[in-house]
Amino acid sequence: MSKRPRTANAVMSRLRRPAGRLRDLPIWSKLGLIMLVPTLATILVGTLGLVDHIRQASNAERARTLSVLSQASGGLVEQLQFERTYAVLVASTVQNRNSPQYQQAMATYHAQWAKVDAAKLPYAQQRAALNDVPDKVNLLLSRLDLNLEDLPAGRTQAAKATNIDQIKDIVSPYNQIINDLLNVRDASAQLASDTTLSDHMRAAAAVSRAKEFIAEQRDVGHEVRGTGDFNASLRRKFLLTDTGYQISEANFRAVANDVEQQLFDRTLHGDNERAATNLTIQLVNLQGQNTRAIPFTHEQWQTAMVGYNALFRKVETNLDAGISTRPPSCATTPTNGSSWRPASSSACCCWRSCSPGWSPDRWPARCANCARARWPSRSSACRTRSTGCAIRPCTVR
Repeated sequence: MSKRPRTANAVMSRLRRPAGRLRDLPIWSKLGLIMLVPTLATILVGTLGLVDHIRQASNAERARTLSVLSQASGGLVEQLQFERTYAVLVASTVQNRNSPQYQQAMATYHAQWAKVDAAKLPYAQQRAALNDVPDKVNLLLSRLDLNLEDLPAGRTQAAKATNIDQIKDIVSPYNQIINDLLNVRDASAQLASDTTLSDHMRAAAAVSRAKEFIAEQRDVGHEVRGTGDFNASLRRKFLLTDTGYQISEANFRAVANDVEQQLFDRTLHGDNERAATNLTIQLVNLQGQNTRAIPFTHEQWQTAMVGYNALFRKVETNLDAGISTRPPSCATTPTNGSSWRPASSSACCCWRSCSPGWSPDRWPARCANCARARWPSRSSACRTRSTGCAIRPCTVR
């Protein structure tokens, strides 16, 4: 005897209704439902990729903006190093206020103030245009602003120095400002997502550090001359600058490419280097009873070390110029398949960036003939803000 089928309960009926409706849908509706999940996944992946690309472009642009700020601060660091040296000279010769050396040191120190104030203007302009930076960098820049505002108080202290033992307190404000300006370079390199750009910026930062250690050697030499004795304390201070220079040079060679290393070696080898190292080697070799036989005067030491320091400034300037004229990483292989290149080696270097947020007024290039800044145009020709430089248009290939 066969059993009659049971009547479905309410729950089973509700579950069968959607299945029945799906079964009755047209084929195009079923295909649409099947493709819904992969379509949503594709949109999600694409959105995440776009956000990541925008973030990388934003970081690269911020890094470039900070690199321009670092480039502007290079001149400020140079003038601050000179002012610090003259302050050390004042304290080193203060024991005889009527001597020509002291009078000249004081006059030179006062004259340097105007040069530092003039060098602050390009930095202040770039600083005012800077926004949307990480909190750590913003804290560093804010501290720099405050220390630069307090610099006149440090100048007054240096001008009123009464003995050579005050040098440590005199150079402290200068050291803080210069170190923070150099830290801006390191922060810029960390923000660059393009590894090639980051390495280039790190190389420039390492040269700036090396230059600072040479400038500190210059100050120690004046202190030695003023003291009249290359004692253990001054020897330790001098050797620390030498060790710092060696570390900076090693850091430079770890990230610099062959062209940058050749530029470094070619620029630093010459008469100015030999004039400085001849004196530093003689100073380090002073031992025992000979530590008071200082083999140079203030003028001889200043001339030799300023010439040596200028070589580092030359390398630093060239590397900074390379950063500001370097195209974005995607400029050589844009998404549209074309690439920008100069019409010839003597043409101006113009690039079109395929990064989001590109505008013609950003990332100025430099003409190979006169090294003046040029602004890329969206057309195939270059437009310039100055005259007197014949440049050829860039071409698209």
